[in-house]
Amino acid sequence: MAAVLAVGAIAWFLGRPSDRPEEDDAAPIAAVAPVPVPRSTQLSAGGWPEGEPAMNPDGRRLAFIRIVGGQRTLVLKDLETEVETPIPIGEVATSPGTPRWSPDGTTLVFASAGARRGLYTLIVDDPSAIPQRVAAEGFHPAFSRDGKHIAFSTGRVGRPGSSRDTAAIKVLDRSTLELRILHAGDANQPAWSPDGSRLAYWGLGEDGFANAWTLEVATGATTPLTTGAAVDWNPVWAHDGRGIYFLSDRNGGEGLFWLAVDPASGEPLGEPVPLGATLHERPGMLDPDPAGGWIAFDTSVWEENVLVVDLDAEGRLVGAPSRVTRGGRNVLWSEPSPGGDRVVWVEVHRGIEDVRVGPADGSASRKLTDDPHHDREPRWLDEDRIVFYSDRGGAWSLWVVAADGSGDPTPVNDGGQTTTFVLSAAGTIAASLDHQEEIVLLEVGPDGRQTSRQRAIFDRPEGIKPYPSSWSPDGRLLIEGAELGGTERWVGAWDPATGEVVEGDASLTHYRWLDDRMVLASGPTNVVRFAWPDGDRGGAVRAARGDHRRLARAGPRPSLPHRARGS
Repeated sequence: MAAVLAVGAIAWFLGRPSDRPEEDDAAPIAAVAPVPVPRSTQLSAGGWPEGEPAMNPDGRRLAFIRIVGGQRTLVLKDLETEVETPIPIGEVATSPGTPRWSPDGTTLVFASAGARRGLYTLIVDDPSAIPQRVAAEGFHPAFSRDGKHIAFSTGRVGRPGSSRDTAAIKVLDRSTLELRILHAGDANQPAWSPDGSRLAYWGLGEDGFANAWTLEVATGATTPLTTGAAVDWNPVWAHDGRGIYFLSDRNGGEGLFWLAVDPASGEPLGEPVPLGATLHERPGMLDPDPAGGWIAFDTSVWEENVLVVDLDAEGRLVGAPSRVTRGGRNVLWSEPSPGGDRVVWVEVHRGIEDVRVGPADGSASRKLTDDPHHDREPRWLDEDRIVFYSDRGGAWSLWVVAADGSGDPTPVNDGGQTTTFVLSAAGTIAASLDHQEEIVLLEVGPDGRQTSRQRAIFDRPEGIKPYPSSWSPDGRLLIEGAELGGTERWVGAWDPATGEVVEGDASLTHYRWLDDRMVLASGPTNVVRFAWPDGDRGGAVRAARGDHRRLARAGPRPSLPHRARGS
């Protein structure tokens, strides 16, 4: 399973007006507009990609999107009881997204993609209710505060850097279902002001920059809120209409900002203010509750953790996976020790790649490398030594380090230009040569140094750059390859003793031998187990990696919904 972009709903405490001392009514609006101090905490346990949160006006329920097996579902969470309930939409709508509550808290409006594209409303607490299609297009809907209108954008926003078409803002009259265009230029994620006179939105201006704006509903007149090269997006109004919250990268990383706004003219008062440190990476999809106490938003982070699963003699999964690591980690490679009691992996933090090793039961791990170099694909040379490839010598080559952390890494082949590699049961390393179309076989001595080196000679289609995939117990090497600058793929099993090559199915990838006969390979939707090269592929498994009975792999851990409380 590859890492996924995972999202979760987050809530910030923003400070209600009653929590603050009264101000002189004659004071300028900029002086009384609050600058909230946010704090956050998690809203749900999750376990899947989640996002696009919608806070119920009473602050007690949260609707959001959960993605399981590629399927998007609407979920309702009671924030007091912690109970989560799927919201059924039947076959009337498909692929729901960007839900929003009506002001009375009874109805959700959401977008539907696919064959049943459009906007739908659903009375949430009526078990007999079915979604009602109210418009044939639209994303990011928003109810007006009186509930009589729904504003929406004609384009969908994932993150501002994602590709999208120019979007317009339209308004739906709920009583007549009539539509009118409010703004035909680039306009995304409209949000109503509390008095219903204005919308906040963001879009690309004539200068090509993404900035926030306000739009007067009666006249269509627009007023810029932000300017400059920063990406300012997803503006939403404060409960009293005296400012907006929005997301921006203006401080170098994406974060939440506050901007005081004149509610009469829609013009900014002062400069944007960052709301403290960014507690989670890449926040998005803001939704404040009307009472002014909370903002929900999701995050988009790249996180992986190491899981361990067991296989039976036939290569089938046994039992549930167990965790080796937890939390906000980014793990790129992992492999169990020959005995299965330890796991080695590479952990990435702020672009630094370091090798770590730890017990398979998830107890304390240790770093084996701790430096600015890029250390990749660690594998067990034996129970006491780990080999990996790194640029620490000035060129990509192989290195050996003691599994107990003693001593410094030792170069296997100084300046050898070797990268992707696999180890046979006898300790032979098959490695691809960086930027070259060949594989070499290396033997390593007790001191970790290369003792012999020979080129692997085998037949393959012209133009295919090969890389080693897996050694079988009887000494055959599975080799996968791809056409340089093209789309053709190739896979074959090479026997070094005879030079014979048996070709396999190149539509599968990430081949691994289970024994001398059975292999695992990744297909378009799952991992399959079959007899090499063309046996029955009915034995599908969910996920596996490695050449041992106990298999370790990196799996995604989404960031999760949070709830915040202020003091």
